[in-house]
Amino acid sequence: MQLEDLKIEYDKLQLKYGAKELDSIYNGGCKNNPDVCFVFMNPTGRNVASSKNWKGIKSPWIGTKNIWDLFFELNLMDRDIYRKIKEIKGKDWTEKFAEEVYKDVENHKYFITNLGKCTQVDARELPDNIYKKFGPDGYAKSYCYDKEFEDFKKYVEELLKNKYRFAVKYMEAN
Repeated sequence: MQLEDLKIEYDKLQLKYGAKELDSIYNGGCKNNPDVCFVFMNPTGRNVASSKNWKGIKSPWIGTKNIWDLFFELNLMDRDIYRKIKEIKGKDWTEKFAEEVYKDVENHKYFITNLGKCTQVDARELPDNIYKKFGPDGYAKSYCYDKEFEDFKKYVEELLKNKYRFAVKYMEAN
């Protein structure tokens, strides 16, 4: 199954479990052999692409600001794109600007998606029974709390902290 094929399944989950007034948020960035894959929980209505009127890409974090600070600090975003994100209001993002941001994400070889595919009005946690319906034995939820996953997560967090510390020192020196 290809990423494009999954959109149909995401839309089914959105209709069943998501806010009816919002659209599915899919994914974005480098789709072929990314260096890093960021997997967040469920998307929210703060993403302007969740609007039924949005005709552009339906990717995570469109129209938001805070998450892009992380990507910039990790040297995963060009300064000009980052500056534009910080200057404009979320509701003022255009389809063209969203494409420009995600072209930069692609160029930096990372991919962004969400574990939950049910866009909600706010950031509330989805009930366990919804995760269990994603697969046999509730693999989505159990995977998230698996010991190996937790060890891997700690390892990645430590790498990110080190990279962040390096970025701060570099920026202070320059």
